[in-house]
Order: sequence, then structure tokens, then C-alpha cells
Amino acid sequence: MTTTGATSDPAGLEARPAPRARVGVFGIGLEAYWAQFDGLLERIQGYQRRVEERVAALGAEVVSAGLVDTAEGAREAGDRFARGQVDLVLCHAVTYATSSQVLPAVQAAKVPVVLLGLQPAPTLDYANTGTGEWLANCAACCVPELAGAFTRARIPYDTVAGTIDGDPGGTPWPETTRTSTRPPRAPACRTTRSTPSSGRGPSAGFRRRTAQAA
Repeated sequence: MTTTGATSDPAGLEARPAPRARVGVFGIGLEAYWAQFDGLLERIQGYQRRVEERVAALGAEVVSAGLVDTAEGAREAGDRFARGQVDLVLCHAVTYATSSQVLPAVQAAKVPVVLLGLQPAPTLDYANTGTGEWLANCAACCVPELAGAFTRARIPYDTVAGTIDGDPGGTPWPETTRTSTRPPRAPACRTTRSTPSSGRGPSAGFRRRTAQAA
């Protein structure tokens, strides 16, 4: 028997690749620092680019807002995320910043947030560390402040801590992979209203409600 023009999947049932999650990524800092500490801006920008590369390597479609260091920049980042219809925002706390460099971006995006507290190195030579070097390595220093701001603003979030290139134990990238490569569920993400879940991270409540909505 011969078949002409036939396909191996006439009913169109062949498995198709799942759509990639669209992930908004931005790093934060404080504009006032750059003139005070030579080379700090360039280092911070380099760390941010590395994080974006790692996120892209996980399989996510990255929508980058770069380094945000002013409230105006945060509003521009939020507009970019909203236009890009991202499913999730990763906020890399590269160095110290206030909530005014963060809230406008995530409020405009209207999706859950993961705060990344990723240091460039696992340890510091504290005896020889000045303020500039500390600022280049204090990725976790403003995470509690931002977490408090998100809680007050009723923005669902999670936190991931570690080093940019991964710790010996494997963190933080396996945890980030589970979050950022989850197949996008845009309608549920953008209409879900969730409240923080005490003791388990606010986005636990978000995941439960999204599953119910689906």
C-alpha cells in the first residue's frame, strides 16, 4: 500500500512545544552611588547582564528593563513590562536601593515578583572591604525592605538568595528554574488577586489561587 501526501500525524495530534514563559527582569541600584564610587556602576551593570543571561539560559523569554536606579526609571520599566505582557518579574537586588526604584515597576506589571538576592561572590575579605566593595556585594541588604513594601502593597512575591553563578549546593538556579520556566498562564496571572501567606512566602497563595482558576 502506498500513500501520497500523507503525514505521520494526520489528525494534528503531534506534541507541540509548550510556550515559553515571558519573564521581565530588572536590576536595581541608587543613582547617587555612581559618582561616589569609581567603577561601581560598571560592575553592577555587569552583574545584571550575567543574571539576564542565566535566566535566558533557563529557557525563558527575557524582557529586560536593564538597571533601574531612579523612580522615573522604575516607571519606564513598568511600562515596558506591561507592554511586553510578562508573566513574571524578577527583581535583582544588585545593590542597595529604595522601594521607589522598585514599586512603580512591579505595580505596572501586575504580575507576581521574585526578589533575587544574588551576590557575585560567596564571601568577602572583610578586613580589606571598603564601602564601595561592600555595595558591590550587598545583594541581600535591601531585600527585607522591599519585601515589606510588597506586603503593604499586596503584591505577591517570593525571594531567592545565593550567588550569581550558583552555590556549591546547587542554589539558587534550580529554584529560579521552577519559577521562571513554568508554562505561562497569562489570563490567570493577570486577574488573580492574592494575599500574602504567612510563613510560606506570599506567592504560595498566588500559586494555589492560580491553580484553582485554571
